[in-house]
Amino acid sequence: MTKNFVGIVGTSTFISFPVLAQTNLNSSPPAPAAPGATTTKPSTSLTALDQQFITKAAQSNLTEIQTSQLALQRSKNEASCEKCRLPKDIGPDNKTLLTKLTKATGNNFAHAYMQGQVQGHQKTLAEYQKYLQNGQYPNLKAFARQVAPTVGNHLQLAQRIIAQQ
Repeated sequence: MTKNFVGIVGTSTFISFPVLAQTNLNSSPPAPAAPGATTTKPSTSLTALDQQFITKAAQSNLTEIQTSQLALQRSKNEASCEKCRLPKDIGPDNKTLLTKLTKATGNNFAHAYMQGQVQGHQKTLAEYQKYLQNGQYPNLKAFARQVAPTVGNHLQLAQRIIAQQ
C-alpha cells in the first residue's frame, strides 16, 4: 500500500511555489493578523532571508516529489494492496488543463494555473470526503483521513491567491 500512495502525498504539497513565482509579493494585501499580533510591512524587494526561504522550501518540495517517484519505482510493498491499480496517465480532465496551460502565457498562465489548482483541489477533496464516508478499506480510509486536511489547506491557499489576483 505504501507504494501506491506515497507519490500522491508528495505531489499534494507542491501547490504554493509555482504560484509564488507568478505572484507579485508586494501587490497583494497582507493576511489578517491574529488578535493582538503586531504586523510589519514588507519591503519593496526580497531580502536574502526571503530568497533563502523560497529556495529552501521549493527545493524541499522538489525533493519530496522526486523521492516519492523513486519510492514508487522501487517499493516492494505491492502485495499489501494487490487489487490496487494506479493509472498510467493523468486522465482526460487533467489533460485538458495541461493543454490549456501549455498554450497560456504571462498573467493568463498564472490565472489559469491558479484556477486549475482550485478546481483540482476541490475535486480531490470531494473524492477524499466521499471515500471517508463510503470507503471500506481501513488503510485507504486512514490515508484519506490523514491527507484530506492538507488538500483542504491547499485549496484554501489557492482560493486566497485567486481572490488577490
